[in-house]
Amino acid sequence: MPFRSETAWKRDFDDGPAKFNQKSHGHSYDTIYFYTKTANYYFNKPFRSYTEEDLSKRKLIDDNDGKGRYEWSPIFTYSKKRLEELEKNGELRWIRDKPQLKFYVSKMRGRIVGSVWTDIKRVNGKKEIKEVLP
Repeated sequence: MPFRSETAWKRDFDDGPAKFNQKSHGHSYDTIYFYTKTANYYFNKPFRSYTEEDLSKRKLIDDNDGKGRYEWSPIFTYSKKRLEELEKNGELRWIRDKPQLKFYVSKMRGRIVGSVWTDIKRVNGKKEIKEVLP
């Protein structure tokens, strides 16, 4: 089985007194290894939704058209026909002969989740597992 990647899952909790009895650094993460059976596989990239803090760092505009906040972003690989459609719909503008597209916050997928996970809370006991799992 080919190895593809590994993920470090940093715990958000302390292991308690056991950590102090070790003769090395405390272990505060788990490692998840990703393998596939073949070279022909599909990986569904996980995304984390943007927080309001993330969005506050962007130059978002709301022109009160009912579609919500958006930002202008450069695009590169659209056909001439598609560019004309976007321009007709008011979703395209040109800056220095380069096209920019309106990207609405509601359609943004979020940040790609990296190989270090720090935002997963501890699951402890059957009650919490039932709340996390469907």
